[in-house]
Amino acid sequence: MRRSGTLNCEMCRSDPRGGKMEKVKVGIIGAGGRANFQAKSIRDSGKGEPLIVCSPVEEEAKKFAQNYQIEYTLDWKKVIENPQIDAVTVSVPNIFHYEIVSAALKAGKHALVEYPMTLSKKDAEEMIKIAQKKNLVLWVSLTERLENPHLTIKSQLSAIGKPLFAFASYIAAGLRGWYVDLSLRGDPFSAI
Repeated sequence: MRRSGTLNCEMCRSDPRGGKMEKVKVGIIGAGGRANFQAKSIRDSGKGEPLIVCSPVEEEAKKFAQNYQIEYTLDWKKVIENPQIDAVTVSVPNIFHYEIVSAALKAGKHALVEYPMTLSKKDAEEMIKIAQKKNLVLWVSLTERLENPHLTIKSQLSAIGKPLFAFASYIAAGLRGWYVDLSLRGDPFSAI
């Protein structure tokens, strides 16, 4: 399945003299499937350049870094402290989203975070305030909107007319690891 790039053009910088766009230097925090998708999309977009990946599991970080020919670290704070980094992507267990993204925003980095943004409305509102105060992009990645089934349906709407009803189901490819642990993922019904 071919997927569209996810690099937000608002993160792209241009030369103040009206020159060529500079590539956004991106730190990838997390080295799993979503992080790989994001790194590939950023690289393939031509608008961004992954510079470093972080994972607490050294073998994962090393493999990811070799695949993209970038540096790696085991400490996410090193990514955020890196003065070359303009933006970060955060694809880690949901319980860590608030701590990492807030720190990145406070350090002046744009941030793309996997859904859910955080585990509480209060934390989400605080992250938004930090981003607004620092004039930074805070993007919650809802990547399904950019995947082929959704893009195909969207492209066919003019031919089929306004949908009156839709039904969809999603079968995950074997949930495992942190995702099945509610203490790390968060309770999806906690805000109800």
